[in-house]
Amino acid sequence: MKRNIVFGNPKYKGKHLLLVEGKVVVSGNWKKVSSSLDKVYLQGKIPTLTYIPKADTLVLLQK
Repeated sequence: MKRNIVFGNPKYKGKHLLLVEGKVVVSGNWKKVSSSLDKVYLQGKIPTLTYIPKADTLVLLQK
């Protein structure tokens, strides 16, 4: 999956995302994402959860 597709898209800013097999399954608030998470687990797939910060958010990574 290309990083710019998710991080560069303004419709995902400030939302939680559920990614399965390189595709965005659901985006929105945590309640909406967590209900879809159960369905993904029942299908036997491995999901990735992430949060896309808004433009003015500073993210620090520790190496």
